[in-house]
Amino acid sequence: MTNAKDLRKIANVADKYDISQVAVTSEQRIHLMGVKKKIFQVCGPI
Repeated sequence: MTNAKDLRKIANVADKYDISQVAVTSEQRIHLMGVKKKIFQVCGPI
């Protein structure tokens, strides 16, 4: 489950790192296409 605040955080990360494709997988996970592990270290958990 998520909420608008968390979705905004994800959208802000996508904008900041110029990620043009974001998908919800069949496992109900959010996939930011082309993300490097370094971005996750900088952003931390949502």
